[in-house]
Amino acid sequence: MPRRTFHGTGGEEIIPTYRYGTGYRKYRNKKTEIDGIMFDSRGEAMVYLKLKDQKERREIKDFKLQPVFKFPTGTRFKADFKVIHNDGREIIQDYKSPITRRETSYRIRIKMLKFFFPDVIFEEL
Repeated sequence: MPRRTFHGTGGEEIIPTYRYGTGYRKYRNKKTEIDGIMFDSRGEAMVYLKLKDQKERREIKDFKLQPVFKFPTGTRFKADFKVIHNDGREIIQDYKSPITRRETSYRIRIKMLKFFFPDVIFEEL
């Protein structure tokens, strides 16, 4: 299978590196490293490249990696991205495969996020 390459806004070639661990991964996702940052899946890494490109083109103001939300129950939820738009809106984005989206523990955490943080705009990618 040929390697996919991506190009940044300056035309430089970005080649993601995939890490194959010795252990079995539950959903067969492949850890991917881009810019020295290790992502849990190739899809999450591609979202990062898209957001990085949008920031360079000034379509968004900024984005943060893995914002943490602490619930009063003592549990927490770590999303993948927090996107800050030029108009000041903040959107929480979480990349999940269709299999993971159906997982009960994930659905419960999303419901808790929406219950305890009703002002947060949340998007599943």
